Amino acid sequence: MDDILEKKNETLRKKILVMIKFFIENFGKKSSHEIQANKTLYALTPILSEIYDKLAERYASASKCREDMVRFALRKALSFLRGSLKEQYNFSSKAASIFMCQKYFKLESPELSETIDLEDEEKVLNFLLPYKKNSRNKTANVPFITEIFSSEAFRQDYVKYLNKFEGIFQEDNQIKIERFADD
Repeated sequence: MDDILEKKNETLRKKILVMIKFFIENFGKKSSHEIQANKTLYALTPILSEIYDKLAERYASASKCREDMVRFALRKALSFLRGSLKEQYNFSSKAASIFMCQKYFKLESPELSETIDLEDEEKVLNFLLPYKKNSRNKTANVPFITEIFSSEAFRQDYVKYLNKFEGIFQEDNQIKIERFADD
């Protein structure tokens, strides 16, 4: 009995994976009529039909503006670059973040030296990197983007990241798809 239930769950999981991949590859490219026509593949299974409707609704309401996409790409870039430093130099996350700050920001600027103690690594990290509680850059806002892209080192590293972006994005999507299908 458990074996039958397990096979049924695996079949549902595979169908959900196909469904999600369809949305990822086709939403925004196919007409709403074509999206709805694809639903017929799941019409015989009420739970799959319901999931399909929820995904269609979610995708329809989740359009991102350019600004959101820039922030997404930048957030992924910072994470990727930190991870690369950790791997390359066998750094901890904190050490990699500190190295990034030293590499990409002008730490000798008067604004920084007047605002924070540059000897306190924790304060430097919290002040410079976005998405931190006490950061001057709560998000990747225009001043932060302008500042970080003024660094030649960052621009070079960002280009390396962009060359790998498609693979990183696909891998990230695959992880999210698997998690969704497992839930």
